[in-house]
Amino acid sequence: MTDHFLEDHALTPAIRVTAANDISTKGTTMHLLHEDLARAQIRQRVESTRDIRRAAQLVRARRLSRKAQKVAMQARLVRARFV
Repeated sequence: MTDHFLEDHALTPAIRVTAANDISTKGTTMHLLHEDLARAQIRQRVESTRDIRRAAQLVRARRLSRKAQKVAMQARLVRARFV
């Protein structure tokens, strides 16, 4: 009976260490998953911001182009009046 008692206690620390390592590994894995998720979200925000800036730049360029066409047309009209 005493030998059986000692054998049970001899295995318990090893089981505890293994369980602690599993928990530690799971914790590390979860931490890494959260980091990956955070990186993915930041990447998505950066891409979204870049797309918004490109769209705004395109709108600005089109507006300036129309303004330049209007000014050019007015200059042609002024020139046509004096010719």
